Amino acid sequence: MTNAKATDEDTPFDTCAKLTPELFLAQIQLNKFAGQYLTSISGDQTFDKDGFLSAVRKYPFSDLTILPVPENPSQPPSGNNPVSQMCNNIVYFMRDEIGIPIDADAMYATVSNAFTNLKWATEQGFASFSSSSSGSNSAFEYRVMFSAPVDEETFISFVCTILLEADIRTEEEWWGLVCDLGDKAAGEERL
Repeated sequence: MTNAKATDEDTPFDTCAKLTPELFLAQIQLNKFAGQYLTSISGDQTFDKDGFLSAVRKYPFSDLTILPVPENPSQPPSGNNPVSQMCNNIVYFMRDEIGIPIDADAMYATVSNAFTNLKWATEQGFASFSSSSSGSNSAFEYRVMFSAPVDEETFISFVCTILLEADIRTEEEWWGLVCDLGDKAAGEERL
């Protein structure tokens, strides 16, 4: 299992991948490609999903494609979702809707580690703080790429952002977050 930066160069998405070294190098390239679609709005960094999807659709070669999504995929509930439920939604979507063989335990550990170590995730460039959320709330957008091999020469990656919003006013108050926030936080995964 590879779950860290493979080079000293910045990768804007955390990585949860079980790939050979050769495939992992291609995954790093994909990570950096997706990172070109981070935008800054009023100083807050966020992922431009529509821009990324448009670029992938226009990509002229066959080594990067979008998987066909089922016609009526189930939609995860939005609103007050604990991190564990967001992880369950992602695992369900990846395994059951798309057919990606994701290691659920590794995925849960990766996401949990990021949200319980937000200072580290921010320093690594995987998470961005936003104070411009609704009311007195603030939020973190966490970016992660889940990848799994298809065969020796092909892999599938799932680019995901998770937005966690809470009644927390400053960035430093997020440090030391625990996984169970109860009614204090609302989360939403963006598939």
